[in-house]
Amino acid sequence: MGMRHHDAGHLLLPVLADVFGVSIDALFGIERKPSADVLHTEKAEAAIDDLLRLMWCEGAPENEVNHNILRMRESLDANHAAQSMWLAPNYTGIYVDADIAAVCRLSREEQLKSLDAPEAARFLASLARPAVRRVMQYQLSNNGRAFTAETAAARCGIEKEEAEAALGALVQFGFTRYQKVELPDGDKPLAVYSLYGEHKLMPLAVLMRLADKLATWQEQYRGFNCP
Repeated sequence: MGMRHHDAGHLLLPVLADVFGVSIDALFGIERKPSADVLHTEKAEAAIDDLLRLMWCEGAPENEVNHNILRMRESLDANHAAQSMWLAPNYTGIYVDADIAAVCRLSREEQLKSLDAPEAARFLASLARPAVRRVMQYQLSNNGRAFTAETAAARCGIEKEEAEAALGALVQFGFTRYQKVELPDGDKPLAVYSLYGEHKLMPLAVLMRLADKLATWQEQYRGFNCP
């Protein structure tokens, strides 16, 4: 049984909204007041302070601890090339820089094995393609609206084939949702894409930030301990 005309039209609404650069509500003249964003950045800041406390302030008086943490945070913020590291004898440890704090529980053997992870290698190879990164940036800044490969290509300044290949990779790795929309007059189904997994942007940004750090690494430490 074929899809009814009004069903196809309903599925095409996200595409029409993307073409005109508006929300679906705007197509119907509906205005919604945006909800206030509540940012709990203090939680991240407190977590970094706690890690610095664990790394370098053991046994010191409380006033000295707070002074040391403040000085270390100021130093890291002033020099984004610097970092602080604490490593245990098995090479598990803690890493902190101006933007990122990370705890690694992987043993040295597990860290070495991670270099052979095939899925990670495929993912990194995809990210190395400029078209993949451009399409990812486009859909993340697209306010969740659905779009076609043609739209992505036009907005990203790439060829349609490049956009389709990039979207295929993003679908594979769970950053994009793909759906075929049957058209009412028997035309070729329309491939429609939309953002999926926006919450993955944070760990992805951490990955890219650390990759950039490793590629341009400078041995500038505000505290370093290694066995």
